[in-house]
Amino acid sequence: MTKQSSATPKAVRGREPRAGEQVRLDAAKADLANLTEKRRPRGRLVADIDAGVLNVGPPHTDVEGYSAELCLGMASPSDDFARMMLAQLMMGLDMPAAGTADRLNTALAFIAGVSPKNELETVLAVQMWMIHDTTVLMSSKIRSAQHLEQLNTYAGLMVKLARTYTSQMEGLA
Repeated sequence: MTKQSSATPKAVRGREPRAGEQVRLDAAKADLANLTEKRRPRGRLVADIDAGVLNVGPPHTDVEGYSAELCLGMASPSDDFARMMLAQLMMGLDMPAAGTADRLNTALAFIAGVSPKNELETVLAVQMWMIHDTTVLMSSKIRSAQHLEQLNTYAGLMVKLARTYTSQMEGLA
């Protein structure tokens, strides 16, 4: 059984970037800083497990500021709405202990990228993220299918999810 590779980039070899590479890399870092400044994910989370209970919250002690940031990211003045969207993400993504914060922060970054203007668009963005996540899951199941019936089932579900996602994107446009 092969070990799952990490999506976190790290240097495979120890050489320094060549001059042309360094120019491109510096430009990419500057572009990323500009993008991050314009559209940063709201309400970054950390997660830990205490006595078998998953706890999710801010990486700092300013809970009120964190709630305000989360509400802005969810395009709603309602703290109840923002917390419910977060809870639905956790339920929909079937949060395991490992990788919970990364998965939630990725979903929050996606929602920030959608830039919802109100609660309706936020709900749509949350659904889109869950559909995307499930589509990726179906793709991995296709690769591991043992029988033609499994392959057809997973492929059919993946196509339906992709169509739904496309329809939702059109609805946001």
